[in-house]
Amino acid sequence: MPSSSSKGEGSDKKAVIEKKASQFGLSDKIIFPHADKKYYKKQIKKMREEMFAKGEKSIAIDFPSIILRLHDLLKTEDILEKEFPKKFSLAALKQLLGSKILEETHLISPKPDDVVGKRRTSSSELKDDSHSSSKEEEDRNFPMTLPERIAHITSLNEKTIAFMEVLKKEVRALLVALDSAKMMIQLRVPKIEGGNNLGVDIQEECLSDILRVIEATSGVFDDFFSYHATRATLVNQIIRNPGIVDYYFALVQHEEKQLITFRTIVFETINNMLVLSDLIKKNEEAIKKPKGTSSSISNMY
Repeated sequence: MPSSSSKGEGSDKKAVIEKKASQFGLSDKIIFPHADKKYYKKQIKKMREEMFAKGEKSIAIDFPSIILRLHDLLKTEDILEKEFPKKFSLAALKQLLGSKILEETHLISPKPDDVVGKRRTSSSELKDDSHSSSKEEEDRNFPMTLPERIAHITSLNEKTIAFMEVLKKEVRALLVALDSAKMMIQLRVPKIEGGNNLGVDIQEECLSDILRVIEATSGVFDDFFSYHATRATLVNQIIRNPGIVDYYFALVQHEEKQLITFRTIVFETINNMLVLSDLIKKNEEAIKKPKGTSSSISNMY
């Protein structure tokens, strides 16, 4: 029979643990080593039920709301208009390089007066011009000074960055919803045994589709990282070589590519989510009860 002193030590130890648990806002049963097994079973069951509720909410509410918000962006955001990237590119090049350089590169047609008044440069003039490589001569062909060009380049992607943040918010919300739906289906996978496994096969197909959409959606952040990394390299080259026109063209085309990518991302995300939602809706009963009656299995697809 344990002595009264040992009982006192045990109660003191429990009191210390309870005090520490209360400091962190925890139940003493969570960290107390001799907690009842029924308590853990009850808590795990509660967590499963919460995950089921989150998953069902994601499928019923979050999926359609995200799809509709992305669809609204296509109608309300001018940055997603089909012709916007091309218009943006031409306007940016005109501001940075001016009409003269764009005429020389045949991106815009020269004015009739300029064609009539244009004279052929002699070989001696060309020879003289080859020696004038000063910064003043370089700047003379640009409508802006170098500091003005650098400032304009810095602010060139303001709309791109603003829309990127909008898209990031939707992508994060979608990834959370997809993860909840994935967990719900995984927790509903029954015990592995022989017999009719059609419902389980449907669950696996839905999980495979969810993982595919998660991978595609997560890739958006890689695209954004690549955009910033490439842009930083091009801006650095322009600062180091301000007279090389090709770097300006490369930067503007990089911006145009990102604008086209935005539209592609939104369309692909909407399409992926519509297909996934349709698959889950059609097989809702098999997902929730993969080993149901034969009548429920016969109604799949």
